[in-house]
Amino acid sequence: VLKRGLACSATMVLANQCGARATAVETSIMELMPDQVQSGCVSELRTNPDWNACVVKGSIPKGSLLLGWARKFCNKGEYAAGELVYYEGREALEGERFGDQLLRQVHEHLSFCSDRLIQKEIAKPDEAKRINDMQTLNVLVNHIEHMMKLCQEASRAWSDHDFWCVKLELNTMNARNDVFHHDAQVNVRLVCTLTGDCIVLTEKNSLNRLVHHPTNMGDIILLKGGMSDASKPCVYRLPYSTEQLVITVDRVPAAQRERLVGLKPEEKLPVTLLSGFLGAGKTTLLTHVLNNREGKRVAVLVNDMASINVDGQLLKDGVKLHEHNDKMIELQNGCICCTLKEDLMESVRELALERRFDYLLIESTGISEPLPVASTFVATDGMGYPRIGGVTRLDTLVTVVDSMNFLKDYQSDAKAIDRKELGAEEGDERSIVNLLVDQVEIANVLILNKIDLVTSKE
Repeated sequence: VLKRGLACSATMVLANQCGARATAVETSIMELMPDQVQSGCVSELRTNPDWNACVVKGSIPKGSLLLGWARKFCNKGEYAAGELVYYEGREALEGERFGDQLLRQVHEHLSFCSDRLIQKEIAKPDEAKRINDMQTLNVLVNHIEHMMKLCQEASRAWSDHDFWCVKLELNTMNARNDVFHHDAQVNVRLVCTLTGDCIVLTEKNSLNRLVHHPTNMGDIILLKGGMSDASKPCVYRLPYSTEQLVITVDRVPAAQRERLVGLKPEEKLPVTLLSGFLGAGKTTLLTHVLNNREGKRVAVLVNDMASINVDGQLLKDGVKLHEHNDKMIELQNGCICCTLKEDLMESVRELALERRFDYLLIESTGISEPLPVASTFVATDGMGYPRIGGVTRLDTLVTVVDSMNFLKDYQSDAKAIDRKELGAEEGDERSIVNLLVDQVEIANVLILNKIDLVTSKE
């Protein structure tokens, strides 16, 4: 069961549930052959703190369908490069088990890759279609589920509330590939290389020399990290090669579920976006709403083009916010529809994850276009997952119309940059007319303000 060669402070004897017994001289890394893998075979890794890793040799045999598929896929280089990360429950269908979710989502992503290879004429249609072949992907997912089962047997701390994370690294050079390290926030991590250079395990022997333990394609490596009971967490180096496909399986603590997976539809933070031209009365309306919030716990995000957030200060002066129930965030020196869009998404996400607000109100600047801001709530990352849509929902788009000045501004031929009080950035070529139209046409609620200053005809 065990091979000699790596240093340990004492000779240890392994008697595992596979029915095999062997003496391990100067080693802290278990090795299992394929015929020794059965229920409970890695339980010794869980119970003995002196073991810091286990290598299941040849879990995928040489010449297998899966290794051949990975090699042909990854030789497409940069056109088959990326990091695919799947969390149990993230964008899952109702009642869908993780294995089925994983198969469906991997097929969707590799189908996109296959189509791109055909478009770029990197691969012929028949060759590209083998990338997302369902028979092969079923074999891949079955192998990952085998890794998950080994993870459960080897993990000392296990909770059904925790959830799985599966990562497929395709032709990516990790920034830490040239150094040996251990994962401080990991209990047990499983890694399997399907093509390319493989993971290298190591430790220091009594002479303070690094002793390397290489692994092979198709091996499953169980690594005990800093969150495990290992007396010395496993130290390893990731593959060097640019053409590679590496599978990583982690069990993530339940406390991270909301941040990584998202919230249930009924738990998502509802958001109202308040727009309107400069002077239309947005801040006055928002002050009125906040002074009549009827016990709701409200978060407010105020955007101002100026370096001093005047609207934010007016709100502070006009509204009594309760420290433990309410919160106001100010974004200034830019517009949330363009230069501050990333700041907006980060702020909204953090507010939603606090899980203590009933509502979020966003007041945009006077020259902000609602559509780009609204689009952030359906924006997706490189894998097609929602960036903030998993924790928030856009409830209402409100535009305040200045009844006294709207028609006058609508007939103007001026650009936003022509009116200094608007704070438009240099190079802003938008006309005031188009800006007014953009703000009005997307709204599902229009507030006609200052109607006491105009005639019935107006």
